[in-house]
Amino acid sequence: MVDSDELLFEPVPESAAAARRFIEKVLRRWNRAAYLTDALIVGYELVVNAIQHARTPAVLRLLRTPRGVRIEVMDRAATLPQAEEPNDLGRANGRGLRMVAAVACRWGSTSTAGGKVVWAELDTLRV
Repeated sequence: MVDSDELLFEPVPESAAAARRFIEKVLRRWNRAAYLTDALIVGYELVVNAIQHARTPAVLRLLRTPRGVRIEVMDRAATLPQAEEPNDLGRANGRGLRMVAAVACRWGSTSTAGGKVVWAELDTLRV
């Protein structure tokens, strides 16, 4: 069985905090609190990337899977993200997707007809 829940958000800074509240509420409702810390990190980074780079309305989708949680952010920008090595360790940005890769069991992105989906999976292999 796979349940899902979605939050539509605008490309404004306040959406990151709204996403964190949404993730916490949904995971507690699904009895998936064991994934909460990692899901908050991953969800926050994916939403912030959409706000900063896509700059379009987007959807945060959480899916409860048999083994854990899948987090997806769908936006209307066509450019697929890449985890980059920052040139300067003092930079304030450029580490978000590296954090996602470090925390999630798997992550990736897929082009869609209207933009892209960036996803990450948290499951029993890491909890």
